[in-house]
Amino acid sequence: MSIDEIISRLSTYIEGEIPSDAITAAKENWAKFLPHISQVMNKFINDENCLTEDEYNFLLFGVFLLAEQKEHSHFELLLKLCDRDDSYDSSLNTLFGDVLTELVASFLYILADRRQAELITFMLSEQAGFYVKSAVLSAIFAQYDANEMQKQSLVDLIKIWIPHFEQEDNHTMLAAIAGLCIDHQIAEYKTEFQALFAQNKLDLDYIDESEINNWGPWTETSASFASGFIHHSFDTAEELSTWAGYQKEETPKLIKPEEYAGQPKVGRNDPCSCGSGKKYKKCCMA
Repeated sequence: MSIDEIISRLSTYIEGEIPSDAITAAKENWAKFLPHISQVMNKFINDENCLTEDEYNFLLFGVFLLAEQKEHSHFELLLKLCDRDDSYDSSLNTLFGDVLTELVASFLYILADRRQAELITFMLSEQAGFYVKSAVLSAIFAQYDANEMQKQSLVDLIKIWIPHFEQEDNHTMLAAIAGLCIDHQIAEYKTEFQALFAQNKLDLDYIDESEINNWGPWTETSASFASGFIHHSFDTAEELSTWAGYQKEETPKLIKPEEYAGQPKVGRNDPCSCGSGKKYKKCCMA
């Protein structure tokens, strides 16, 4: 395939079809293909409202491929692309959709290649939204999991983040930090987070009372890699094969009311019923 043909195929969404041939061709012609990703990324950064639908499609594939190819040179460019509003009707949400909560943390972790300063600075961004900051936070904790960051360094960062987000009245970020501390068995600020919970300063959509009250001691950890939430690497076509939009349409099985009523309620910390292997709170609940 020519570069133009690759771009055309990756720019066109066809329901139920993964453009495997174009994905393979892009990787085989990576040196020639990469500048086209850079061009559309910069176009989005300069004016996020100017992309066409085809360019949105292409850019999403481009970011996937940057992570698959471990194109570390584009780490800072990806951070610039993400440093903006990510609410439901935002351009960033139009670009990423569910990828914001499912894969952006992995993209950032992979492209960071052990770099920490840029992620740490991003956490204090005034324009970045919650979902992106949460992804950056998860990437930082993943660096800790991978022994790329010392525990004391992470504890020192948490000491900065707590008053910063408390001053902003950002209860969602405070809850996200508390949840990751619990998951990673970091107890240094247990008292502070329990006090914040008592003051109704933790968003209960992201952490619940039982998690705060039962904060340690632990018998196991749900660290980023162990839980499957952060990927060291992944295959774009394989990842897309799990997406409903790229699966062949099948006649849905009707569930009888009595069968549905008998289904157990999924808890926040239970494995997600979608089969991803992640906790419910980090998957379909997010």
